[in-house]
Amino acid sequence: MTNATADNQEHLATVTARKNARYKFDVVDYNFPPFSNRDTLELLNKWSMRDSMGVYRFKFDQKFTAPDMGQFVEDFLNDENVIHHFKILCNTQGSWTTLGQAGKCTKVTTSPVNCEATSMAFFDRLYECGAIRKNGHMCGCFPEYLDNGFTINQEVGKVILMEDSDHYDMFSSEERQELLFRIFQHLTLGGPLNQYEDEVGPYFDTVKAFYKSLVSVGKDPKSGDIKVNSMACKLEKTEGLLDFFPQSIDHPQNFCYLIINPIRREATIWYYAWCGN
Repeated sequence: MTNATADNQEHLATVTARKNARYKFDVVDYNFPPFSNRDTLELLNKWSMRDSMGVYRFKFDQKFTAPDMGQFVEDFLNDENVIHHFKILCNTQGSWTTLGQAGKCTKVTTSPVNCEATSMAFFDRLYECGAIRKNGHMCGCFPEYLDNGFTINQEVGKVILMEDSDHYDMFSSEERQELLFRIFQHLTLGGPLNQYEDEVGPYFDTVKAFYKSLVSVGKDPKSGDIKVNSMACKLEKTEGLLDFFPQSIDHPQNFCYLIINPIRREATIWYYAWCGN
């Protein structure tokens, strides 16, 4: 096969991907509220997270329901506006770039994320197992060095990451897929130069701020119960585009969540890349 023929086939595949797209996207000039709050921003910098984190929002043009997730994600990562505005870290020195070229994504691997937990009472069991004292103090522990290079210095970290921990089963596998749990996990584990909090208060306050800004919550008109309108998934990897992260995707602090608000027809990316050793 000649180079010209290969180029023509590649161009044809790109045109076909765009032509088959059901959803089209436009970037939203979105100011993520936690990034504008001075106290929250100071905490994110203290936890060594702000410089490697990005939030992007896009409008889309068609009705979305849960069964549409696969088509939606493929269209999203093949859309020209998304590819142009969604930036990722391409190295651990802090260089940001795009994922590649529109229409080149041939496969996307995702994992489910639930948006059912809405109350911070979800974390009361951390008090019950002693990871957090009744006065809100975070209990420390002897450093635990994981195979992926991550170091755990608090009992909460052991509950989150260490399957052989005495209290790992305080949260079921389904509960660990909750977006609320994931936000708490990522903020408490922090970045490579994380300065851990002694009290849980700053973590809980920041978790609530992020959750409120990422998902759409309303009342069920019939029952009056709080209901989350948003749906989400975690983007793991793609074929045809660059890797989302400059280091192993298996690191617990590499994440890229896609949160969809079907009522406002908005899609939000919450992204963070681990840039440690």
